[in-house]
Amino acid sequence: MADQTGSTPEQHPEEVVISEAEAVLNERLATLVIAQPRVKRAIRALYSLGLLPIVGKSWITLGEDDQIHFEPIGLDQFDRFVSILEALGDGIVTVAPHPGPGQLAFDFDPAPPRLPSPVGGESLHAGVTR
Repeated sequence: MADQTGSTPEQHPEEVVISEAEAVLNERLATLVIAQPRVKRAIRALYSLGLLPIVGKSWITLGEDDQIHFEPIGLDQFDRFVSILEALGDGIVTVAPHPGPGQLAFDFDPAPPRLPSPVGGESLHAGVTR
């Protein structure tokens, strides 16, 4: 079938590839819109429980198979993770730090982004390297 220019779809394979990619993205978008806020909610819960420094922000991910995946953690990390879970089971609650009266809260979402440092290296805050 000829289009307005008189050429057939076989002569424009990039258009076929683009339309196939759009179809895949549109199908995946519905899952991402639902799942991504849930993943962020889980990350906030880990932060509130004091577990995020142990497992890291990238521990929970949404896979291409639309399933939630947990990255492997080391034995020491697992031991600290279980210790906090046991403490929660025993009713010992570790509260995440909150600002005191008259103090402003800093939302680091829960960790600040990596910023370029003028002295080189990687930094949590511009100008400060670790």
